[in-house]
Amino acid sequence: MLRFSAWALALSVTMACGPKNGPAETPKEQPMGADAAHLVAVLVNPDTDYPTRVACERALYKLPARDVLPRIAEQPLAVMPKGPIFNGGGSAEADRGGPWEWQVFYALNRVRDHHMHTASSQSSADP
Repeated sequence: MLRFSAWALALSVTMACGPKNGPAETPKEQPMGADAAHLVAVLVNPDTDYPTRVACERALYKLPARDVLPRIAEQPLAVMPKGPIFNGGGSAEADRGGPWEWQVFYALNRVRDHHMHTASSQSSADP
């Protein structure tokens, strides 16, 4: 419960202070050098193949949390998909055999967790 509360607080601050852009269009090309909106749009597209989805996830780790977290929060797949539960394995490779909705759900959560951990580590290091 505490973890979710901290995440919700950080997300609301990020949403309030972050850029105000509209929803991203879903592009069809490989996302090299793209911004957060483009990468998330490609990642959540059901037509995106596995290697491209993994490339998007890895690229999102490298972008600033203030750009990434609002884009993740906009996604319906950031919440648990309906239907039978697919238990993730903690990595993109371990989740590869699951339905695409679950691959996206776990990828978005891994990216969110990475940025939340990085942001909290950086803020605790500030005087």
